[in-house]
Amino acid sequence: MRRPDLGRRLDGPSIALLKQIAPAGPWDVVLVAADGLSAVAVERQAPPLQNAVRAALAHTWRIAPLVVAHNARVALGDEIGALLGVRCVVMMIGERPGLSVSDSLSLYMTWNPHVGRQDSERNCISNIHARGLSIGEGCHKLCWLLKSARKLGYTGVALKDESTNMTLLPETKTP
Repeated sequence: MRRPDLGRRLDGPSIALLKQIAPAGPWDVVLVAADGLSAVAVERQAPPLQNAVRAALAHTWRIAPLVVAHNARVALGDEIGALLGVRCVVMMIGERPGLSVSDSLSLYMTWNPHVGRQDSERNCISNIHARGLSIGEGCHKLCWLLKSARKLGYTGVALKDESTNMTLLPETKTP
């Protein structure tokens, strides 16, 4: 909290490890589980959400191996995505504890990730927890946004979440 500059970039050993365990793409998307401000949120919500997303996109998206980041901030996903050569990065990150829910997870999605992306270039799905947005609802919103971003080529303020107004349509396999 006192050093908001930390957690936005990888150090040398982390870059080497990332390249070793998840070689560069082509990947369509990488999911990053980051404890952020609440490790319990990632512990409880990220595994079932990751499984749901992988199942929903299994036949049409090339999904990179899961990346786990400790003490990370949202912007770290930009560097991870760029190093892996992914088209989109999804940061699954714990929200601030003490706001009445200590296990709330948020998803930050960025198309064409690279260091220096602005927050306005991301989409956010928040409040994923047992008394908020369910894993299924979060997966549905994320998959809708991912498919829309792939079609349009961008995320952020220009990409509006209309997932509640539409159903997920089948896709064709990525070439």
